[in-house]
Amino acid sequence: MNNDQLIPKEKLKERELIRMFEPIEAEMELIRASAKFNYTINKTTEKQTNLILAYATDTQKVVEVLKSRITLLWEATY
Repeated sequence: MNNDQLIPKEKLKERELIRMFEPIEAEMELIRASAKFNYTINKTTEKQTNLILAYATDTQKVVEVLKSRITLLWEATY
């Protein structure tokens, strides 16, 4: 492998960051899908469904903040 084929450090950091948060993001999607399914099939209340969806949205926002902070930390330390 020559220098043209090497992956830049920034790309490696980005990939690691993505891999780090994939399980959390996948879990949030499962929670959203489950809430929508339960609302449709099991007739859970709209209020309960909206609460679950809001939780998933808030968690996604926290994940985005964590990603940006980790990126800043990486940039500051490398």
